[in-house]
Amino acid sequence: RAPTRRRSAALRWRLSISFAGIAALAALVLGSVIVPVLASHYATAERTYLEAAAERAVRDLSTISWRDRALLEESARQVAVLAQARVRLLDTTGAVLADVAAPTFVEPPPAAQPLPNPLGVTLLGETPSPASLPRSDQRVSRPVNKPDKAGAALVGSVELSEPPAYEQVALANVALAWALAGLLAVLVGAVAGVAVASRITRPIERLTAAADRMAA
Repeated sequence: RAPTRRRSAALRWRLSISFAGIAALAALVLGSVIVPVLASHYATAERTYLEAAAERAVRDLSTISWRDRALLEESARQVAVLAQARVRLLDTTGAVLADVAAPTFVEPPPAAQPLPNPLGVTLLGETPSPASLPRSDQRVSRPVNKPDKAGAALVGSVELSEPPAYEQVALANVALAWALAGLLAVLVGAVAGVAVASRITRPIERLTAAADRMAA
């Protein structure tokens, strides 16, 4: 009976490892499909958010004088706070008139007015502050036309870049959840392998024991 028991134990181990391997492979395939799709989705959402912020900035900047450098600097700073991004104002020749970095600190707003979170990303159940997030490499530029008697005259352009990288936060959360789910799937697969192997080998062990008794 000893060889039979050894073969049964080996079968249990093989089935357990096989089930765990199948679960790990399924988790790997699922993650390799979901992560790129989510990355593309969030990258597109970040781009859309930055384009909307640029269009709003164009409307605001088209109503001010572009000859007043101090006013341009203050306007660029306001746009940077609203968009949570770096703002550059350039004249028609491409010369930089104002360059304001993305805000690194934002006063906490009232509970009724949460900080901008265009992608709806949460971290540990809380909305992260845009100023505390890493920065994306997204960049959007829009021309600024100032209305005049002849119609509209080009006065320069506004460039928005380095918005909050909500994509990185979202993907980090997804990767963590994926790793935990994969580990759980492997454990469940291993337990299921042991259970299935036990059901398969138990009748064989009984038959072997009965044969041993008959031989005795």
